[in-house]
Amino acid sequence: MQKVMPVPICAICGDLMSGALFCKCDRPVAGDRIKFAEEKQSYKVQAAGERYLVCNKPLNIHRTVLYTVVDLEERIRGTENLIFGAGAETTEECEEMLARLEGRDADLGFTTEISRRNYIGLKIVQVIREKKA
Repeated sequence: MQKVMPVPICAICGDLMSGALFCKCDRPVAGDRIKFAEEKQSYKVQAAGERYLVCNKPLNIHRTVLYTVVDLEERIRGTENLIFGAGAETTEECEEMLARLEGRDADLGFTTEISRRNYIGLKIVQVIREKKA
């Protein structure tokens, strides 16, 4: 006899989640912070789309930032697959990266994705919501 697994239902809106990591009503947005299991410091979501989140955190020693791209469908995170990327230091650069990942950057003529050589499985420990004023 086959075991039937129940489909999770969102506790907030009641929609079926059908294997999604987050419900549409509870997905991280720009300004939220995400804590990953492998990291001590949380990342700030700089740009958020339907599938991807572009996040960064300060790297004070070098006066720059580290970034990661979260793929909510594949449940992985990593860097963009460009050798000399445009960077992810500002919100504008992160939004441009999100546009490349989603195929909305008409100037390039191609889309990018998360690097297949430099990615890890997605292990989110905590999502810290931005306080609304």
